[in-house]
Amino acid sequence: MQEKARVVEIDGEVASVVALDLDVCIGCSNADCKKNGSVFRAVNARHLPLSVGDEVRISAAAKNQAKQGLFAIGVPFAFAILGYVAITLAVPSAGDGLRTGVALLTLVVGSLLSFGLRKFFAQALPEIVEVL
Repeated sequence: MQEKARVVEIDGEVASVVALDLDVCIGCSNADCKKNGSVFRAVNARHLPLSVGDEVRISAAAKNQAKQGLFAIGVPFAFAILGYVAITLAVPSAGDGLRTGVALLTLVVGSLLSFGLRKFFAQALPEIVEVL
């Protein structure tokens, strides 16, 4: 993800920015961004010379996106597999319907767990990669 934004506040290496392309905000799940009216924080890890009002390009690191995807998809998928294997071992005479039902139930449980635990894990900030 790479988007344009305008710097509205600078606090050390972290800048508060507002997105310039609001069309990308429609599908965004960033709670801070929604709560603060499309203002979110980005880190200036490259120590670029910034001032309030600058237009910048921000980017989410690929490794952070991979971690989020693994957590959001991997955990529920692992729960589903464990549920399927557990019901197969616990009830060897279980039919395909019961096995599938338990797998789907544990998939939902894993999804809810993933959703609930996301608040407890530090969210990596997007990075300012360029001053426009």
